[in-house]
Amino acid sequence: MNQIEFASVLPYSGNQLYSADEIRDDRDRLLALETQDNALFLPFKDFNAPLNQTGDLHWISRTTLDRERLLPREAIFLGLRQDETPMFAFDVSWTSRNWDQTIPCVFADARYLGIQLADHRASIIAQARSVLHWICHNRFCAKCGWANDLFFGGYRFKCSNADCGVLHFPRIDPVVIMLVEAKNGGSCLLGRGRDYPDRIISPLAGFVEPGESVEDAVQREVMEEVGIQCTNTRYFGSQPWPFPANLMIGCFAKAVSSHLSLDPKEIEFADWFTRDQLNIILAKGDQNYALPQPISIAYHMIKHWMEHW
Repeated sequence: MNQIEFASVLPYSGNQLYSADEIRDDRDRLLALETQDNALFLPFKDFNAPLNQTGDLHWISRTTLDRERLLPREAIFLGLRQDETPMFAFDVSWTSRNWDQTIPCVFADARYLGIQLADHRASIIAQARSVLHWICHNRFCAKCGWANDLFFGGYRFKCSNADCGVLHFPRIDPVVIMLVEAKNGGSCLLGRGRDYPDRIISPLAGFVEPGESVEDAVQREVMEEVGIQCTNTRYFGSQPWPFPANLMIGCFAKAVSSHLSLDPKEIEFADWFTRDQLNIILAKGDQNYALPQPISIAYHMIKHWMEHW
């Protein structure tokens, strides 16, 4: 599969923290990092991240946690900042304490923050939110039902049953999102799923199934959703999508045919759009159509096709 040249860093990408996997198995060393005075912690409430009064992420120092007696029940190790400051995240949803009054922050939805913090800070939100969501929903072993023990800095579960001991790893769900260009190159295929907001048009997308390559998934999804064959799949880029833990794999493809036959269970609308049509929608708006938000890889794929193809 060929790769399309694309220089931009997509939202939720570009994490600058050093993961430090070599120390994650060392509980004593992780505890030492967690108790350092300069360690920083990011609290999440209902998987929403905190903003301070200046609109930046609200990190809490270890000294503040100690002073206010706000020690987390369990913290996940996000990694080391470039100055070697250890960075952690933890969930406060379980506590009855009013965090909004105890700590001067506002908990904001990760989609909003992906727009407001369109740099490496959004990638930290994606990292923390996905892992915390996985921890919350995998407390018990899927094999035997016993409680799981958290280790490896929050990135592994191990079944507490000595006769089982199965390891569990954070779940990541791969999704292909594909912008299909018409055979003549003059238009591209955009549609709207049944669960999409009104007016939004986007490249088609779907989960990669077991035993599939990315190319296989692109061709299957396009055929299933709109009934056309496509070929010449080219890789565009990928984007973490922490809702809860998807990896969006962006691809371009070429249509072999043009007649659309929509799956009514999946697709509410789909059609071919020219660059002129999309330029008008982007510049002036349209009562029937709207492009996805710039937070999404879908938006960047459409823009790339409009400007570079």
